[in-house]
Amino acid sequence: MTNTQAKLDDDFTGLPNPADVEAAFQASTGSEAAQTWLAEHGVNYTDAKMIAIDDEAAGDTFVISDAEADWIALPVYQAGEFVDLCLIHRNNPSGFHTVCGRAHWLGADNTGRAKIVIHENPVDWLKSGCGGVVSIAGGGYRQHFKDLANACTIECSTIDAANDVWEWTFGGDEKARKKIQLNGDADAIRDDLAWLAAEQAKRRVRDTLDVPAGVDLHKLYRQVDSVFLPQPANDNQPDDLKIIDPSDWEGQPIPERHWYLARLIRKSAPEGWRAWCKALMRRRIGCEATPSPPPANATPAMTDDTIPPFSFPAVHAKKVTAAFDGGRLTSNGGVMLLAMAERRLGLADNLARVFPDRRDPTRVVHSLVDMFRARMFAICCGYEDADDLDHLRSDPAFKLACGRLPDTGRDLCSQPTLSRLENAPRLRDVIRLTYILVDAWMDSYPHEPASVTLDIDDTCDVVHGHQQLSLFNAHYDERCFLPIHVYDTEKSRPVAVVLRSGKTPGGVEVRAHLRRLVRHIRTRWHNTQITFRGDGHYARPEAMAWCETNGIDYIFGLSGTKPLARKVDEVADDIRTRRAIENLPVLRGYTETRHKAKSWDRERRTVARIEATMLGLDIRFVVTSLDVGSAEWIYDSLYCARGQAENLIKLHKTQLASDRTSCRSALANQVRLVLHTAAYWLMLTVRDAIPKARELAAAEFATLRLRLLKLAARVVETTSRIRLAFAAACPEADLIRGLPGALLPLSP
Repeated sequence: MTNTQAKLDDDFTGLPNPADVEAAFQASTGSEAAQTWLAEHGVNYTDAKMIAIDDEAAGDTFVISDAEADWIALPVYQAGEFVDLCLIHRNNPSGFHTVCGRAHWLGADNTGRAKIVIHENPVDWLKSGCGGVVSIAGGGYRQHFKDLANACTIECSTIDAANDVWEWTFGGDEKARKKIQLNGDADAIRDDLAWLAAEQAKRRVRDTLDVPAGVDLHKLYRQVDSVFLPQPANDNQPDDLKIIDPSDWEGQPIPERHWYLARLIRKSAPEGWRAWCKALMRRRIGCEATPSPPPANATPAMTDDTIPPFSFPAVHAKKVTAAFDGGRLTSNGGVMLLAMAERRLGLADNLARVFPDRRDPTRVVHSLVDMFRARMFAICCGYEDADDLDHLRSDPAFKLACGRLPDTGRDLCSQPTLSRLENAPRLRDVIRLTYILVDAWMDSYPHEPASVTLDIDDTCDVVHGHQQLSLFNAHYDERCFLPIHVYDTEKSRPVAVVLRSGKTPGGVEVRAHLRRLVRHIRTRWHNTQITFRGDGHYARPEAMAWCETNGIDYIFGLSGTKPLARKVDEVADDIRTRRAIENLPVLRGYTETRHKAKSWDRERRTVARIEATMLGLDIRFVVTSLDVGSAEWIYDSLYCARGQAENLIKLHKTQLASDRTSCRSALANQVRLVLHTAAYWLMLTVRDAIPKARELAAAEFATLRLRLLKLAARVVETTSRIRLAFAAACPEADLIRGLPGALLPLSP
């Protein structure tokens, strides 16, 4: 006889190391004898071997032997990896246990199926062709039953298994009974599960009355006997409904009392638990208040949560029905890409670092980081209202993206929590939040650039009330805000977004915005040449004078005036004449001059674009501090490139709904703009990770949302892993498969 020994793992006192067990199992013999034994039980299983446990062996070893033994060893695999050995007693197939204590299920890979069969012992599992599962966890451990929560139907072979499923998988929820079948019959277990209802009633009594766990409850039963013990109408009641005299309860075994209590609550007290608690209150025995029962004329509540199906047109003479009963599915499977983008940028952590948290630390349930993440992810997925979090807070994909377990983890924050978050900061706090976005833009460069061109523009944000800063704007004929957006257009990156009133910005205001932004940039970039580009709103003498004093370049649109038009009349007449002579539909020319308006303190370079068409003459002007480049290059190549900034504003406002500034407080609306801009960064980071050869590398955010984020997925949480199952027909499967690697955090 050859014995193979394996050392125990020091991390688990008294339990072997699975690697040693696997090696010892592979080295052992006895397959022929095992096959003979299994054949006697009607099992055809080729991987079984004989195993013997030597009780006389030293405490730090176990022994696998090829001699005559009392056990059959079955290897337990999980996701294709060896985790344990399950031992079946030769003389008692119902007696089994594991060697390492690390395996909870035989057939663990079947726990994610819609229908699961729980077998009583491994032999039955083998006879079924290894379909279904067998619980092999010892010591009364039942937490692993939560792995079955996604199943639509669970078929149990014994009432004990059904009890475990009901209590540990569904928490004793009455509505979940329909999912449990006993030998294929859902009605067979209804009465047999009554004892579990009694156990729940016992716990409720203790919780409600604050009764210590070790106290016998028979005295309590005597106090409330008149509340829920109706007198029998006759003596012909069934035994299970026979009324027991309270004086005899003390002599009854505890389980019998619990059984009786459950039967009374189910059969004799139509109002159920709430009516009982209310009666206890009347008897003044310390029961907490509970809602009163509905009035007699109220519509009865629905107790059956069966979701009615709906129909579609038949296909090939087959009826098509549907229902929302698919289980733990999500329509936002791509939110994990946003989670990786956020962790790469660190936006939520940076925002939480400067955000005031004045809550009591001992009562905090949702951290600032989690709230920022949930709000940003929701905006990216098209849920721009905080109200949407009332439903998304339990979405398994959103919970997973925020770092919480999809099934067993706590739900995310709700709308009231987010509303308090938006209204919490003061003015200085909001300014710090806005500067975090400027830091995010600077962090996007690996090193200080030689020069950057920043586009500044405002956009109409229509309001529907009398929020702070909202004013009527005659140009837009709306009551609105005019928030200022600043973009690094060459990289499509947002720099800053500032909420402001609905009037056109004046020179002092424009100068103040530029001064604050440049001052913050200069804290890190001391040598970068900054150029501001904007339309005629920003060609203010105060702003231009400040830029010239501080070494900042600018190129702004300029409104035409009669004195300015006279300076380009000669060139304009020449272009108009040549177009008419050559009979061209359009002819464009460029010129430049030096111009000093009345409000300016000096002459400045002014470039004119002159376009003659069959409809007349159109002249546009820009003013710039640049003294290099031709007039054509200044206007066509440099100034007209600012048109892309308006496309970026469209992405920000229409596709990420940043115009949803419906808070009354201006500070709260600025917080919303910060969160929407942070969501912009997440979408941009995901798009930048797409290979340039793919068409989605230049797609708009609405297209990215449709193709990469709004994906159906089943989220399955087991004891050792979480699995996302996407649709096999996903058209972007090959792209999505490679994006997690491209979104990994950059090395410091």
